[in-house]
Amino acid sequence: MCIAAARPQARRWVALVFIALAQLRVALDATIVTIALPSAQADLNIAAADRHWVITAYTLAFGGLVLFGGRVADQTAGILTTAAVLAAVLVNANKPVDANDGSGSPDCRQSEP
Repeated sequence: MCIAAARPQARRWVALVFIALAQLRVALDATIVTIALPSAQADLNIAAADRHWVITAYTLAFGGLVLFGGRVADQTAGILTTAAVLAAVLVNANKPVDANDGSGSPDCRQSEP
């Protein structure tokens, strides 16, 4: 087997790994939305019959952003776009979330003495 033939084969496996990771991310995202939906429904006073609109809106926004990201990657160098998105995710993932920061709904805020 020559080296030139082995190289595309390795690239296919790398592509398969990235595709599998992207699919895992989509599945995790859908799971998180489904788990968070009851508390969001209670906070926003959404009727149980209108829950599907939340999932539809999330799916449309997610799909639109995926298409936009693909277009940006096509217009620029794909590696630069991937690095920028990865950096943005890492920066935002490390920010602490404080549930008692007072920015929630009025009934969730702590009363001051």
